[in-house]
Amino acid sequence: MQKKVCLYIVNRLRVTKRVLQGNELSESFYLIPSDSEPSRSVLKKENASLKQELDAMSKRFTTLERIMHLRKEQDQQLRESIVMARQQVEL
Repeated sequence: MQKKVCLYIVNRLRVTKRVLQGNELSESFYLIPSDSEPSRSVLKKENASLKQELDAMSKRFTTLERIMHLRKEQDQQLRESIVMARQQVEL
């Protein structure tokens, strides 16, 4: 059942991509027929799962942004320390 749902979603994404690109299919949707459409409850479960995954990715992204900012600050401090050390050596 999950495989059918995944195939359905992949096919919908492909069609949407073609439409957005202005492909020859821009006036119609062509879906590969499956045995049955996924049930509403299956779609809701998958939607909830995808939202959780998106939230987790968003949190990771935010964390990585903070880490990058901290590393840039550390890098700047290190550069300043190197410049100060060179100046002291020259004196």
